Amino acid sequence: MASRQLNSAAMKNSDSFLRSGHWPTLLSAFLYFDVSFMVWVLLGALGNYIAGEFQLAPAQKGLMTAIPLLGGSIMRLIFGKLTDWLGPRRTGCFGLALTFVPLLGGWLWADSIGKVYAIGLLLGVAGASFAVALPMASRWYPARHQGLAMGIAGAGNSGTLVSTLCAPRLAEHLGWHAVFGLAMLSVLFGALALLFLGVAQFPPLAASMVLFFVIMGCLGIGNGSVFQLVPQRFRQRVGVATGILGAAGGLGGFFLPTLLGSLRQSSGSYGPGLMLFAALAVLALVVLAVVQNDWIGVWIAKHGRVRVADPADSAEHAEPA
Repeated sequence: MASRQLNSAAMKNSDSFLRSGHWPTLLSAFLYFDVSFMVWVLLGALGNYIAGEFQLAPAQKGLMTAIPLLGGSIMRLIFGKLTDWLGPRRTGCFGLALTFVPLLGGWLWADSIGKVYAIGLLLGVAGASFAVALPMASRWYPARHQGLAMGIAGAGNSGTLVSTLCAPRLAEHLGWHAVFGLAMLSVLFGALALLFLGVAQFPPLAASMVLFFVIMGCLGIGNGSVFQLVPQRFRQRVGVATGILGAAGGLGGFFLPTLLGSLRQSSGSYGPGLMLFAALAVLALVVLAVVQNDWIGVWIAKHGRVRVADPADSAEHAEPA
């Protein structure tokens, strides 16, 4: 009897939690926190590879690992103030947009230790997600449920584990510069999920226009990122791979208005369609996290050498130093 009463009370509490808040916002807070923390600790996770390329002394390597933490401490003060001033949703979108800067820099620009230090400081923007995600989650829930809501959002700390486990393995096969490019795709997918969830709530027209503008920008950056990575993944079959990707883009352009129109007709709202696209962005993020360790490809290193992921491809892809 006592066990049944406890189970009944737990079910009622769970149902009360689900009905008392706003789960899309809670999910958005978790994804924002998780992806941001993956990015924040990239320099630490890739420290051995970066130190090897630039021949860093132990003190330099320690400073490189610590700078993002310093940047995060500073940025949390700034983003905490912005959260109260602009609101957590706008501040979170702004933070995700700024996170692209150090990722692009690490991918395409970081050819000296001084530039790596600068990128590390900018990575503090990702560490500042702490000051945005938790208020974003808690403000939608009453006091009796805020502990659980903040615990779910705070589980985004797991992003540090994901980065620590996956980034070195990727760097082993693709080079550490490529890891920044792949991490940027992860941020883009997470950002798109958040943005589609925001649009699905039908905010005022001005806010909707801003969100759609940012969505188009993220999709454009993602398009560029994918086509930058294609030569590294399909070095000898760039034409075929580009054709397939282009065809996929055309199919997406066909299915997008068709699906939105069908869901609008059946449900009376565009909300379900936008929520579906948010779910697809999350799915893409999950798939990327799962398969990226097994990708077979090459990454051209700084001095003209090619790192080959699969020894069987070495004869086909190897180039002289």
